[in-house]
Amino acid sequence: MEVFCLLLLVVVVIIAAAFVFFKWFKKPTVEDLGLHYGEKMVFDDDKCSIELPEGSVPEPLGDIFVRATNKRIIIGLGGKRKHLLKYVIYYDEKATKSSGAKGHGKKGYVSFTADPGSITYPADNIVRIEPSASAGPDVPRWLQIKTEQIGNFKEAFRA
Repeated sequence: MEVFCLLLLVVVVIIAAAFVFFKWFKKPTVEDLGLHYGEKMVFDDDKCSIELPEGSVPEPLGDIFVRATNKRIIIGLGGKRKHLLKYVIYYDEKATKSSGAKGHGKKGYVSFTADPGSITYPADNIVRIEPSASAGPDVPRWLQIKTEQIGNFKEAFRA
């Protein structure tokens, strides 16, 4: 009986440790990120790509998912059901601090603020976002979203 109880205890500890490690090392997704109080969804666009300044990322970012709300732009990478969270851009309020290795926030994504006036349209299908002057070292100088749904962006950001 003692051996059975000891074995059962070991199995329970292993399962609990696996659960904790899974939660600890799980990468955040766009779907995990909830809406803030008073925040409303504006549109989703899953046919995008992103251009960043030279040296910001080792490779171009294609297969991008963009979710726009009335307070922020959320950018995720690939996936059919889940999109790995890459950028959270606040254009209506202060961003939560993002720190960590270059190009990655502490939580696995980069968040920053951008003034609504810094969202421009240099071409028919490109949205350019420039962070505010107080952006940290892990924030790119600018990023451009290439999309076929430029009308949604212009309507949401009143261009």
